[in-house]
Amino acid sequence: MDRIAAVAGLCALALCVGCDGGDGGSTKESATARLVVRASGGAAPGVEARAATARARLEARKWTPEAAPTPDGGPLPEEPPNPATVPWPVAGELAVTELLARPAETTAGARAWLELVSRAAAPRRLDGCELVDGAGAGSVIAAAAPLEPDEYALLTTDGESDDGLPAPDGVLHGDARLETASGLTLRCGGAEVLTLPPAATADMGGREPGVAMQRDAASPWVLVDGVDSGAAWCDALESYGPGGRGTPGEPNLPCDADVDWCRLVHPAFVTATAGAAFEAHVQVSEPGLTDAAGALPAEFVCQVGLGPDGADPSNGGFEWTTASEDPAPPPGLASPRLSLRALVVPSTPGVADIAARCTKTGGVVWLSCDLDGSQNGYQTAKAGHALVQAP
Repeated sequence: MDRIAAVAGLCALALCVGCDGGDGGSTKESATARLVVRASGGAAPGVEARAATARARLEARKWTPEAAPTPDGGPLPEEPPNPATVPWPVAGELAVTELLARPAETTAGARAWLELVSRAAAPRRLDGCELVDGAGAGSVIAAAAPLEPDEYALLTTDGESDDGLPAPDGVLHGDARLETASGLTLRCGGAEVLTLPPAATADMGGREPGVAMQRDAASPWVLVDGVDSGAAWCDALESYGPGGRGTPGEPNLPCDADVDWCRLVHPAFVTATAGAAFEAHVQVSEPGLTDAAGALPAEFVCQVGLGPDGADPSNGGFEWTTASEDPAPPPGLASPRLSLRALVVPSTPGVADIAARCTKTGGVVWLSCDLDGSQNGYQTAKAGHALVQAP
């Protein structure tokens, strides 16, 4: 009888693994933790970030810990694929969408990175693939989970930093140099899957630190047998962290995402009163938009701003007023230039700079402009000025 009781006690203990045992954990939390460890391949750099990524992907596949076997012996829920059994990609199934070879020097330990997108019809394994530079040095990819169709994968060099990058999908362990001018090759299972030839990487070492090289979002994928021609690449425009520009883990912007040209036309100087409006005029040019019939798209916006004396509007601190099409544009205005007007209402007495800015991406990318136009960049010495008096 004692032997039967002991066996029953052992069975009860086994059934209660993962139960709430006073440590604050629950069956659901413990099961989720085990699933994450299995999906991510165990502990690795950035364990918490990898666990969060794996958990999100499990949830996206609709496989949750609540889908447990039924008491009557029903079927087990469908498990996500084991990364070790998912096939590696083959030539033509991956493309490089973005690459930052030289990290910004403003953040200690900032990482180089590249971004891939899958064009395959099923999940593909990146874990164990190798990136090889033109000198033959290689870096092995340690990835948390397979890459799903049309999914982006952010791969960073080893290490952790406050450089503003999101949690990577994989880490490059090794000596491959992303700033090589002699090309990069991705090998999976011993086969060459993707090649960036020297034509695509020739100027990586000379690019401005912190600025990623991106593929134009508006261009087609130019891949022949896994080889990227290097066409349709440009500098990234959007900021993601201290000194960094790019869209890691997200779709790219078009290479011409900034407005072609703009200029603050008036006023160069104005005496204004706080709470009372004054007129400001902007000219903008974007072929295909500002010279087309009909209304401008909602994403196309120009604004006039008041900010601190000597400040750069891209650094913030300006109060902006949206401009609308000028009801009385200057005569003889050459197409594709368009004249816009804003009624600016100062809020604070003092001396302020006047600047303009325009966007065609709904504010994702702005082009700042001063009194002599944007063609030579924004210059604080060429800003308009307002002397705002108390009412």
